[in-house]
Amino acid sequence: MNKWLKQFEDTMAAAAFAEEGEFSTAAATLRGRKTILIALSGNEADEKAFKYAMNSCQRMGAELEILYSGMKNKVVPASIRSQLHSNGISYGFSRVTGCVKEAVIKLTVNRSDILFVILESADGIDMNCKKVNKTISRAWMNLKCPLVVVSDMAGA
Repeated sequence: MNKWLKQFEDTMAAAAFAEEGEFSTAAATLRGRKTILIALSGNEADEKAFKYAMNSCQRMGAELEILYSGMKNKVVPASIRSQLHSNGISYGFSRVTGCVKEAVIKLTVNRSDILFVILESADGIDMNCKKVNKTISRAWMNLKCPLVVVSDMAGA
């Protein structure tokens, strides 16, 4: 029964993406591999976005791909690894040294398995970007999946 319910949920999610014109995302949902991409900057605001990403992964049965732009760590911090492990979420990790926006756009161009991208705030994503790429409307025009921006003000 649980397997049937999971298939039904996946079909309904795919239908919702298809209704919005996201046909490649709908197809990826039905194929099975689903990934949520999160860009972390290494500051305290990341916690809210990370919790949102974990909850989304659990609900959708998705993997988490982490782009990390913080200068402190070259590996996923132990607190993040333990939370992902205890919740049964598989993950991948990539360190970004340049513009986070460019890295996200480059990663999502040919990937139909990425359901959406989660960012901690508009401020954190401008790290190490050229001035021309700091305009949010211009920089995200090439993004091939939905963008979710989680900010501290969202809870107020």
